Amino acid sequence: MIALQHAGTVDEVYTVGNTRSLPRVFDIEGLQQQTLSQVACGEDFSLALTDAGEVYAWGDANYGKLAAPASADMPTDDDNLPYQPLPVLVRGFGGCRLVQLACGSNHSLALTEGGRVWAWGGAIFGRLGPSDLSAMPLDEDGDPFQPTPVLVDGLGHERVAMISCGNIHNLAVTQSGRVYAWGGAHYGLLGIADEDGDERLSALPVDEGSGQPFQPRPTLLDALKDQRVVQVACGSAHNLAVTEEGHVWGWGGAKYGRLGLAKPWLAKMPTDEDGDPYQPRPIRLDTFPSTTIVQVACGEWHSLCLSDDGAIYAFGSAVRGRLGLANTASFKKNDDGEPCVLLPERIVGFEGKKVVLVSASAYFSLALTEGGDVWAWGQTAAGWLSVSCTNVVGTVPDHQPIPAHLNLAPRTHVMPAALRLTQDAPLLVIVSKEKWQTPAAELGLRGLGLPLLETFVGHEEFSDLVLCVDDERIAAHRIVLAGASETLKKLILASPQPAAGEPTVLTLSDISVPILKTVLRHCYNGQAENTITTDNALDLLDAAHRFGLGGLKELSTQFLTYHLNKESAVAVLIAADRCAAPELGAQCIQYIVHHLKAVQHCPEFGQLPKHLIGAIKLRAAQKIEQISSQLLGKRQRAAS
Repeated sequence: MIALQHAGTVDEVYTVGNTRSLPRVFDIEGLQQQTLSQVACGEDFSLALTDAGEVYAWGDANYGKLAAPASADMPTDDDNLPYQPLPVLVRGFGGCRLVQLACGSNHSLALTEGGRVWAWGGAIFGRLGPSDLSAMPLDEDGDPFQPTPVLVDGLGHERVAMISCGNIHNLAVTQSGRVYAWGGAHYGLLGIADEDGDERLSALPVDEGSGQPFQPRPTLLDALKDQRVVQVACGSAHNLAVTEEGHVWGWGGAKYGRLGLAKPWLAKMPTDEDGDPYQPRPIRLDTFPSTTIVQVACGEWHSLCLSDDGAIYAFGSAVRGRLGLANTASFKKNDDGEPCVLLPERIVGFEGKKVVLVSASAYFSLALTEGGDVWAWGQTAAGWLSVSCTNVVGTVPDHQPIPAHLNLAPRTHVMPAALRLTQDAPLLVIVSKEKWQTPAAELGLRGLGLPLLETFVGHEEFSDLVLCVDDERIAAHRIVLAGASETLKKLILASPQPAAGEPTVLTLSDISVPILKTVLRHCYNGQAENTITTDNALDLLDAAHRFGLGGLKELSTQFLTYHLNKESAVAVLIAADRCAAPELGAQCIQYIVHHLKAVQHCPEFGQLPKHLIGAIKLRAAQKIEQISSQLLGKRQRAAS
């Protein structure tokens, strides 16, 4: 996920991964009039921070994730769990202005302008700060959670400058550059153990479910007390920190080389119950070449470090292209036989552009260049990258091993601020520079609820839009169709204003019900391949052109190109001309020239407009000239 902190009204949202679709655009109801400074995502929920310092939340409403108790009138998902489909204002911060958000898997932190930290959500492992959890409500597994924001105690008079969340632990950097940690404390996660891993943890409380120690009170990392830290990043089991001098420190799980340490050092580390090494206290990573690091990012199994000259260094698990390294000869095999890189290796590529931000998830990585372009590498399964990249080189079936340029909308320009990825559902949110001078922020997939919303197409009781075609009413959702198509958005906005509680009614002409249903399927999940046939392909091309659905137009064009024949070529050429599909038109003209004797007997041939007849004649003349040139060449070679 990319979270962009430059202020910008939310307008265009691009989703990448787990939607089985091309990059998509959605207009987020409830945030159109807000100017956002940041957004953060956890597991199935999202938070947005406005420029005024307020927080909006949406998505999974369980376990206090949205900083408010779930209510009985909320919709429920397939597991009968409540969710909030649209952003709602979060209250309970005592009138403080917030300046940063961070999310773990099911808990969140918020930083105030005055440097204080609030927390809410899942409370096990002491993630929220309070050590006494007896008064908290319990979830269905019997785990306590905090449904409303509470202040994190234990930071004293320190003013916090930045926060970061792992799945079960947190880090905070103060304005003086000191680092505090709290939450799950096992296997070096907090960096507060002794070198052998255990002695300092024996006095800590223990989680009843896992038997693992945790530290509910923010604790100063004394191993970093002489360093002025400027940025930290939490992975699920390891952490990295950058100092003012540009040095990198790491601690926590070291499996797969995600701490960037050599094998002899790994051999000296304590091991967990599975025999995997971990570093119990922060240690300086001196394995970088002579360079100054300015930013770090932690995925689940790998790490990225960005230098001041725009170079990216990667280390850790190399499975499915996570590291973006072309030199596979440098890969080692761990005890499980999986490829990994123990020491930092520089990633090459990016067409010579300077990288200004990096981000890492469990599945893939992203980089943002100085010119506002986004590059991606890693797993392509489930649509993470495969449908979203251009200039892809060396793609293998399930991953993109080296950086590839993300194919966003024309004139889209991403501005640098913060770059982050969630572990499960990365999403990309950008405001087009053509409309806004600065981009917006990140939003959560569960909040958009696209896979779930599709199941309610046709159910008026759950919709806010009704499409009328040939006396048939089809229930849909304004947010999805307006986001998928600028034309549909304009039609919806131009429709008569409905009475309170009633859906917008939009009547569509010159389209059949089956074609409209295929259009809707594409709007909701990007799929249409299995529904395009020789009978409906031309109608779908017309509909895609009419509603400005580039993905559907591309799919229809590909199908028609593949299925060109002597009977269809003229009709497809006329449609390509009508629908502004020049590549399809060129394929048709080429086919017609090659099969002119058979094609000219088709009834549609006499309906061709003059400019298409002229294009066919021109291509035929070029073909004749080409053949003549080839024959002349053969004769000259034979004569010599």
